[in-house]
Amino acid sequence: MIALTEHEKKVLSILTMAAVIFVYYKFLEQPCISNLKALSVKIEEGSLKLKGLENYEEDMEAIDKRILLLKEDSDIVPDSLNLGSVLSSLKSMINQSGCVIGNIVIKNGYDETFENGTSDIALIKTATITCSLYGDYMDIGRMVKSIENSGIKMAIESIELNMRNETKDYFAVLEINCYYIDCEDKITK
Repeated sequence: MIALTEHEKKVLSILTMAAVIFVYYKFLEQPCISNLKALSVKIEEGSLKLKGLENYEEDMEAIDKRILLLKEDSDIVPDSLNLGSVLSSLKSMINQSGCVIGNIVIKNGYDETFENGTSDIALIKTATITCSLYGDYMDIGRMVKSIENSGIKMAIESIELNMRNETKDYFAVLEINCYYIDCEDKITK
């Protein structure tokens, strides 16, 4: 066996300590640091997803509240359109005004979105009713006034008025828009 000098023993003990520290760092500390970095990246991604979900939940709550308000406030725009009821009311208004119905044509209309100053967006549906009728000028005027004063949310888009030959009667074509909110479409938007 070779006898080591005091200086060699010190160098050997320092090299042994350095080897132990190197092995500890290389095989224990460094993998732990790598795992911690990967976990911190995953935590950051998870927290971003969580914030997104929280914002989504808040947005859905706001939309649900807005839908409830729109349903409660059906005086503004109803959430459905019962065309049978609208036509019945329209025919009654025409008959009460003294006019005679020519024909009625219904077109399912268009969609229009609007923002009301917040992030809430509503989807307005429109059904257009084209109605031709006969009557004197006063009768047609009463008919227009009846539509304006009715509880149904509709607007007269245009009136075409022509005098019939050899009589004091007029032939009128009214284009009437009926408005309503389709809440089912609004939820999916």
